[in-house]
Formats: sequence, structure tokens, C-alpha cells
Amino acid sequence: MTMKKVTLFALSALAFGAVANAQAKLDAPAAQLVGAAANAVHASRSSDVRALTPAVSADEQVAVIVTMADGNVLSQIERLGGEVVDARGDMAIVRLTPIQIQDVAELSDVLGISLGYENHTLLLNAREETNIDAVHAGIGLDKAYDGTGVLCGLMDTGIDPNHINFLDEDGKPRVTKMWVITGSNGAVRTLATEEKIASYSTDLSSATHGTHVLGIMAGGYKGNADFVATVSERTGDLYNRRNYPVKYYGAATGAELAPCAGTLDGNNILIASGNILDYAKEIGKPAVMNLSLGHNYGPHDGSTASCKYLAEIGKEMLVCVSAGNEAGTPMSIQKQFTANDKQVKTTFGIQPVSGQCDIWSKDNKPVNVTFVAVDTLTGDIKYSYKFTPLAENPDSVYTTNLTGTYYTMPEYVREVALDSVFGNRAGIIVTCGVNPDNNRYNCYMSLGSLAEGEIKGVVPGVIVEGEDGTYVDMYASGNIYFIDNDLDGFTYGNDKGSINDMACGDNILSVAAYTNVEMWPTLSDMIGYTGAVKGKIASFSSYGTTVDGRQLPHIAAPGQGMVSSYSYYYQNAGNNPYGDNYIAITKSGADRDYYWHEMSGTSMSSPLVAGILALWLQADPTLTMDEVKQILSETARQDAYTAEAPERFGYGKIDALAGIKRILGINSVSDVKLESEILVSEVAAGCFDIFAPGASKVEAALYSMSGAQALATAANGENLTLDAAGAAAGVYVLRVTADGKTETRKVVIR
Repeated sequence: MTMKKVTLFALSALAFGAVANAQAKLDAPAAQLVGAAANAVHASRSSDVRALTPAVSADEQVAVIVTMADGNVLSQIERLGGEVVDARGDMAIVRLTPIQIQDVAELSDVLGISLGYENHTLLLNAREETNIDAVHAGIGLDKAYDGTGVLCGLMDTGIDPNHINFLDEDGKPRVTKMWVITGSNGAVRTLATEEKIASYSTDLSSATHGTHVLGIMAGGYKGNADFVATVSERTGDLYNRRNYPVKYYGAATGAELAPCAGTLDGNNILIASGNILDYAKEIGKPAVMNLSLGHNYGPHDGSTASCKYLAEIGKEMLVCVSAGNEAGTPMSIQKQFTANDKQVKTTFGIQPVSGQCDIWSKDNKPVNVTFVAVDTLTGDIKYSYKFTPLAENPDSVYTTNLTGTYYTMPEYVREVALDSVFGNRAGIIVTCGVNPDNNRYNCYMSLGSLAEGEIKGVVPGVIVEGEDGTYVDMYASGNIYFIDNDLDGFTYGNDKGSINDMACGDNILSVAAYTNVEMWPTLSDMIGYTGAVKGKIASFSSYGTTVDGRQLPHIAAPGQGMVSSYSYYYQNAGNNPYGDNYIAITKSGADRDYYWHEMSGTSMSSPLVAGILALWLQADPTLTMDEVKQILSETARQDAYTAEAPERFGYGKIDALAGIKRILGINSVSDVKLESEILVSEVAAGCFDIFAPGASKVEAALYSMSGAQALATAANGENLTLDAAGAAAGVYVLRVTADGKTETRKVVIR
């Protein structure tokens, strides 16, 4: 008891500048920690003394780095109560309380103690990189924004809606409605009560994608976890913190959540989109939806029925779609035929082959498509079958089933010769003709069960032939790639058409990914991707140009090296191929555990952008996608990496703070000049001075976003004052008319 009093006295003395030798051994964070703890002890002894709350109490351990002149001092540190975690050379990681830090600093063989500067984990880096943290803090804004009043939805698989990342401070679900949509028939199960949502497990224990994506978009847990892997920005060292705050929360931490889970049939995605939009209307909230989903077949021009349907949804709800993860793979070919070059030849890689080859003319000009078996040693064609437009009706759409002799359907084209190259169960289904959605000629090939036949070293491929002036785009998906096998006259594909087909439609925002961090901490080790460079476009991030000349994606955000919530059911079922090795955070709950883990892809960058749009919707619930794109074009950040690959970054790197300032600037109309030379200035809160040079009469009216007129006024001459200070806070439309010329804009009454 006496020793405790002496130690506390020494600690207090250190806080007030005494014990100079010991204090000199502490780095700034350690000194501040010890000082704050000492002040808290001092305040606890007197009701007249008030102190700032310290990061930790005087008897709570923290991990510090101790630099030693002699390694034998570790035994002395342990006798003082320190817990040695690890030791390397003349340094050791030791758990010490602020009291113990002061005691250890008094040891002559201790040269220094470092608490280090604040550690930032991966999604924190992404928030900081995109200025989400500044928006959360309200820096330079009228208030802080966290997505409150906005609905965030998505369609995905492996969703664990009761992960602590999606619970409020009272432990209740932030998910207020959820749909499970499964099967090709789009069967819908609706969870619309707190009890049903709280008792739901997951749609698929073999997946965690949706849990990770939703966490990036709107995960909100900021409390402590049992074990948190962190890395020192100053030293790069890995630290596993106990009972440490989680900083892997998402963008829209205050938003209401309405996820859809289930199977990813195309129609199910659209059903989900409609459900979310309808629910948003029902509860009267603006909404943003994320789709970290897609495919590589299709015309890549937004003309498919599903793209058009999604474009309709996008007229009333902001929708973000991942650009795709196929960059760097030879999955596309672009070919302009000329009088002297009317053919393109390629192979589909190595066996086994299963997937799709999709060939599109720019218009309705037909092409001849020949399926071939190619000898990879000589380039000889060992088998071929040509799919030509029907002579009697070249615009018609027809399907051919080309098979081995195992199949007996009389309508099939059964080829004995096919048996020898790819086995008697080979199957190639080809549909050719002019697509009614876009009037473009299309030949879609679906290949499966192409085994190695009697002739060795043979691979499937395709020859496409067209007349002078005909242009074709070719896309590969599944495990098909366009390669030349080092054969003369054959074409190796590229990634210029790698953009996700679902990201090509109107009224959606397609999102690319760049590297968030090069290395991230796990509870086992520091992990990273070979060749990743922080801030540079991720090697996998897809891009492309549509047939009508639109360059996609629209915008880029961090997407490689992203840590977010992981499904409990996925992890505990043993489906994580990494097991427990690379988990970044674990937290125990009353009846279940919670996990955080890294994933990378445009699947991660898209929800980050969607979460940012939720913050923007909080500032202006009326934002349209066209307005979002305009704001992005004006505020996205540029740097050496965007200049290096502008076609892959779109407008650039999203800046949440610059965007929301642009939105609030539009709404505040402070000294903004309108097209008709009408000037509107907010001279006081809710009071607007309107000046229309030369006008004989000026009229102004204020409308709520529902269209109801809040107030109106008019004056002869060129000046008018509109006093709306008494109006309820919110977003309004201000309409000004001067001599028959009318201008409208949004304003915010606070």
C-alpha cells in the first residue's frame, strides 16, 4: 500500500515536469499518456479538480516499445509488473500501465519507451484517403454527416445481418427490412420485424462477400474488440492490441440498412433493386444501392433488358456498380475488318474449357463465326464448324447445338469428328442473329465438357470473318481467355473491354478500385499483394469503352487491401481458406463471435462510393445520378496515378469532403450568379437578397421538396428580399421570376 502511494506520487511528479531523466526517455505519445493518467489520478483525489479523460486509466496496460542497453533488464521490467510480448535485439514489446511506464523509465539500462503515434487500420486509411473522416467530423461543414436519414441497400451473398457492425448502440439491428431472394423464379422471403431479423443467420454459410461489402458501405461498430491487429505508421511494426477500438467501420455509419441476400440470378438482382426502392419510398427516405456483382458477356453498351431496368431504378435511387475485376486478363478483342484483313483467329486457352464467347458487331452487319480445334504445335485446324447467318433470313436469330455423338437429340448437329478432338460428350451451343434490344448482330457461344480427345495438344478456338468496314467486339467469360498459343496469325486478347457489362447502363455509377494499402496487419503477420502500389490503380480493376463512345468506369475509390466485417457463419463453418491465420480482428459476444478480414476488388471500392453517396444524400436528399456525376467531375482528385491511367480512373479519385462542400455550396446559393443574370445572396440565415438587373418586377416563391409552396413574395423593380427564416429547416426549391425569365435552384434553410 505504501509503495503504491509512492509510485503515484512519482507519476504525478512526472506529469508536472519533475523526474526529468525518466521523462526524457518517453516519446511524445507516451509522455502524454503518462501525464494524462497522472492528472486523472490527481483529479480523483479532489472534487475541485477536473481533468481530461485519459486514453487509459493509470492501471490499464498498453503495449510499448522499450529500447534497452542490456537485454538483461527485461527481468527487472517483469518484476515491476511488465508483460514481455516479444523481444528483438535491443528492443522489446512490453505491456505496461502508465504507472509502470514511469517505473521502467527510471531503470538505468532502459534507453527509451515509445507508445508510438496513432495507428490507422485499413478501412480507416480508405476513409482518410477519400476524406470520409473529415465529413464524419464535419470539418469545414455546417455539421457532421454520417448518412442519417438515408437508406442503404444492396444485393449480395453471404450476408450476416447481425454482425455487430450492423447493430446500433443498444445492440438492435440497424437492418430494418431484409429480403432473401432465391432461385431462378425469384422467390422472396421478407424479414420485416426486429425479431425476425435478429433471429436470422445467413443466406449462405459458404460465402461472406455481402457481409464484407455491407461493412464497407455502412458498417458502424467503433467499440473495442478482444484482439485488434494494428501497425505502427512510424516503425511499420505489427501490434496485436487487446481490448482495442475497432477502426474498420464504413462510410455511412448512421444510415438505415435494407440488404437483399440470395442467389444472383439476373432477375433476382432487379427484384432486389425494386424492393429497396419501394421501401425507400414507403419510409420517405432517399436511398443508395450497391451492386458488387456483374458479368463479362453481353453487348457492354447498356442495351440489355436488365441494364435498362436498372436504369429505370436509377432514375429514383442512386445505384453504384463494380467495374469488374478482369483487367490484366486477355478477355476481349476489338477488330475492325478491312478489305485486306477480314479475319480474326484466336484460341480459348488450355483444357478444360467451360464458359462463354460472346461476339458482337457494332451494327446489324453479320459475321461468320467458325468453331475450330487447333493443334497448338502446328497451328493446323483439326476440326471446324461454321455458323453462318441464314441465307433466307440473315436478320433472324437461330441456335445450333453442336455436340459429340454421345448425345442423341435429332435436332443436334452430332459430329463424329468432334469426338476425336474433344470427346463424345463435347457440347457447344451457339446462338446467332440480330439482337432486338440494340439491332446489333450477335453470336453467343456457350462451351462445356470439352475434354481432351484422341488427338493430343488440341485446343478449342474461333475464327470470325467480316466484310470490309464491319467492326466486332469479342468477350470471354468463365475460364475462357483469348490467347494465341504462340501461333502465327492468331490473336492474343486484351483487357480493353473488361468493364462489367452491368456497369454500362444509364443512371448508374461504375466504380474502379485503386490500392488502399500495400500491406495490412493480421493477428498472425503483415500481409500484402505483390506489386501493389498505394494510390495506383489496382491491377485487376476493369475498364472499357462502350460502342457509343462512353469511357468507363466513372470514378475510382480504394478497393485493394480493404479490411471489413466477415460472416460468423462463413468463418465458423471452416469455409475461409486461410482459416484463422489472417483474421485482423476478433470480438466475442454473448452468444457468438465477430470477425474482420481483408478482401480486395472493385466489389470493395463500389460500396465505399455508395456509402459516400449516402453522406451526400443526407446533405441533399434530392440528388440525381446526373448531378452526382457532375459533382464528381468537378471535385474528384487528380494525381500522378490518375494522369498515368485516365481511362481507368474515370473522373479521378472520389473526394467525399470536396463533393459534399460542392453540394452545400450549390444549396446555400451565396453570391451565385444565375444564367439569366439574376443574383441571389443569403444575407442572413434563411434571408435571401435577390437582384435582377434592369427588371421591372421580381417574384420569388419557396417550395418544399414535395412541391408545396412554403411562401411567396414580389416587388416592383430589380430588388427583392425573401425572408424564410421562419420556415422549417430543410431543403427547398427557390423559384425566381424576373420579367418573364424564371430560374430555380435548391436552398437549405437551417
